[in-house]
Amino acid sequence: MQILKIMVRMLFQLPSRSIGTKLFLIFFCSLGMSVAGMGIFSSNIAENAIIDLMKKSSQDLVTTAGEKLDMKQQFYVDLSNQLISDSTFTKNLFQISNAGIGKAELQRRTSEMRDLFDQLALSDQSIRDITLVPVQNSLEIISTEREGVNSKLRTANWIQTIRSANGKPVWMPIEEKGYLGDSPKPLFAYGRLLGKNNVGSDDFILLVQIEANVLQSMVDGFKLSEGAETLITTQSGKMILSNNRVSNLHDVSLPANSTASGSFIDKSTRGLNNLLAYRQSAVSNWTFIASAPLGELTHSVSKIQHMTYLFIGLNILVALSERRH
Repeated sequence: MQILKIMVRMLFQLPSRSIGTKLFLIFFCSLGMSVAGMGIFSSNIAENAIIDLMKKSSQDLVTTAGEKLDMKQQFYVDLSNQLISDSTFTKNLFQISNAGIGKAELQRRTSEMRDLFDQLALSDQSIRDITLVPVQNSLEIISTEREGVNSKLRTANWIQTIRSANGKPVWMPIEEKGYLGDSPKPLFAYGRLLGKNNVGSDDFILLVQIEANVLQSMVDGFKLSEGAETLITTQSGKMILSNNRVSNLHDVSLPANSTASGSFIDKSTRGLNNLLAYRQSAVSNWTFIASAPLGELTHSVSKIQHMTYLFIGLNILVALSERRH
């Protein structure tokens, strides 16, 4: 636009002693405006085409990454499904709830259940521990954690959240010391109510804790561009973790009419446009999100625009130089 202003200004400011000079300037300005308009129009079309292509490809990539997250989380959920379908486990769960059970029998059945937990925990090296919390205070907490579990665990807020889910798995974000409060590594977890609705015994809370590096490796291995950020958020949009230690996306709001997956142009708090692609997990309701600065993705188009302006400017200078001679 600045170049067009210069050309118009030249038309009225340069000496116009001859009709040839006037015709030259009018022709040159018309040609310059046509070339500039065509260049800008073409670059805008190319930019929009690149954005549409990147929206589609980024959504496909995020969908693939999100499916890997689903598979991993479903694997952990299947551990609890194995327990529910294991007749020996459900029988032991029912028996230890019996107020008339003897101490020796209680210890034997508790030991059998702990051994089963050990076997399941060994199926994946990222599983930190598996714990069964009886809602009844009189029963012992059973866990693969051999150091013992604090009985105050029964009053934790997440216990009630899991109970309210009525047997559906509840996924919980990363805690620096885990949900038992004694882990040297950050852990995330899922919990599930085992009881009257799905087992037939008294109510128990099953807690499976997993090392956070499982999630971290997923977001670290995925990047749309050099300055892009990949993260996982809860259903409410609160960030669980990111591949960027200084994250620009602490809380992410998806469009009100958003589907399970998609992509759109989002404006950040700094006024920069970002391409954002997302996929919500059908297993945990967590959302896998990738965000990339739009300027990085359309950098090649910006080069075309700059070169268009440069050549127009050079042509003006050359033409004026020739005209003066």
